[in-house]
Amino acid sequence: MAAPNIYKLIDVNMNWISYNVFALMECDINNIVDVPATPTKCSPCSNAITNCLNCTNTTNCLLCSGGLITDGLRCDVCSNFIANCLNCVTTTNCALCFNGWVIVGSQCDLCSNYITNCLECTNTTNCVLCINGWVIVGPQCYLCSGFMFHCMSCTN
Repeated sequence: MAAPNIYKLIDVNMNWISYNVFALMECDINNIVDVPATPTKCSPCSNAITNCLNCTNTTNCLLCSGGLITDGLRCDVCSNFIANCLNCVTTTNCALCFNGWVIVGSQCDLCSNYITNCLECTNTTNCVLCINGWVIVGPQCYLCSGFMFHCMSCTN
């Protein structure tokens, strides 16, 4: 009776190595040892973790493809880690919020929470688009009728 194949994964310089009695397998950072399916074959990280480019094992992703970001376990869009975030640096640090939202600290918050009647802003003090019936004066929104007598609507 042949001895059973025994596998042990060891982290060596960001590579995972699989040993058995009969074979030695080493994969680069873009691949993982396909244990136990084919222990002498390297498979892309994306086979274990969808959209993962670099991994340390079948459950730890280091780098994702296509502008996605990882929390180590999965690859996903920024807004699934940070609400209303379009582009992020990490899963807790937003770099760009969706329109109508502004970065406050490392998260996204509504422009209108900082500038009354503001639809879009560049920061918490500078509005670039007001709601209908309001006009930008300086960095703030003001009611049109406050500037023009009997005015019902105006454009920025």
